[in-house]
Amino acid sequence: MDLTDCLDIEQRGRAGRITVEIRGAVLQFDWEFGGGSVVAIVYALSPSTWSVREPWSRLNRSEVLTALGRELCRIKGPTCEYRFDDNFLELRELTPPPRG
Repeated sequence: MDLTDCLDIEQRGRAGRITVEIRGAVLQFDWEFGGGSVVAIVYALSPSTWSVREPWSRLNRSEVLTALGRELCRIKGPTCEYRFDDNFLELRELTPPPRG
């Protein structure tokens, strides 16, 4: 799944909203800046809620969050990696390799 040109990121202070359009479905995610190595936290519906809520249920949660994480790292955090859990997607600063 490719989200290039499919998302809009709004920022209001330290938080905002991400709107994603996929296959005619419009999904919205709230986000906020993190702290320490966590650059940003994107709040996602739990798997059980995702599976019953329209239009979310028409899309594979893992595919959407993976594509969203990749695209956010590409455009906003090129030195970050992402991971997602039941309730959030997190962008973390990559740990630089030790100097030898």
